[in-house]
Amino acid sequence: MEIMDRQFNKKFLEVLNSKRKKKAQIFDTQSNEEIQVEFEDEACQAATHIGYPVVMKMLSKEIHSDVAEGIVKCNIQNEIELRKNYCEMMMEVLEKFPKVSIDGILIKKI
Repeated sequence: MEIMDRQFNKKFLEVLNSKRKKKAQIFDTQSNEEIQVEFEDEACQAATHIGYPVVMKMLSKEIHSDVAEGIVKCNIQNEIELRKNYCEMMMEVLEKFPKVSIDGILIKKI
């Protein structure tokens, strides 16, 4: 399991590393009802900031069928569920679309 986690983390970082930028405080520039982030820890911070429950959606110009492709996770109630759903979503998408360009993750208050 640990080897799989390391392989997933490596692949995930390869996909998102080109997107990583130094950002100003994300919470000051975006709506309190939805926040776009890039990484798992930022997603947790965003959900805590706007309040649970939330919906989490992967943003990609290359994937169009949201729910069918596993890029939307609904009714997330807490940080544990968010982290679990985040990992599941990334694994599902990277398995189906190994070369996909991920533009970010949208965390939205329900």
